[in-house]
Amino acid sequence: MRYSFETVLDLLSCPNRRTLLYYLKSRPAGEIPLDRLVEDVCDIERSLPVREASPREEVRTELVRQHLPKLHEAGVIQFDEGSETVRYTPNEGLESFLRYVETIELG
Repeated sequence: MRYSFETVLDLLSCPNRRTLLYYLKSRPAGEIPLDRLVEDVCDIERSLPVREASPREEVRTELVRQHLPKLHEAGVIQFDEGSETVRYTPNEGLESFLRYVETIELG
């Protein structure tokens, strides 16, 4: 699956969505329960010196209402709201861009 340059920039424009994408690209393939995803993203946010961590419920709401639907629509993830599971779809082009941005942002 290929993404336009504009789509990639849009997906990476939000710091919280970048954190989510950094996490998804670094974990083994397979489904992840939404609650686990929220906990792991919160842990990552708390470890970042450049961002203030959001409360857990705020992270969950933001993921469900904003980030997961956007990534699902772009074909980056599969999000099953019924079972509350997420499955990342690896993409070499997106991951290459993510690695570059991650290096700049997190050093």
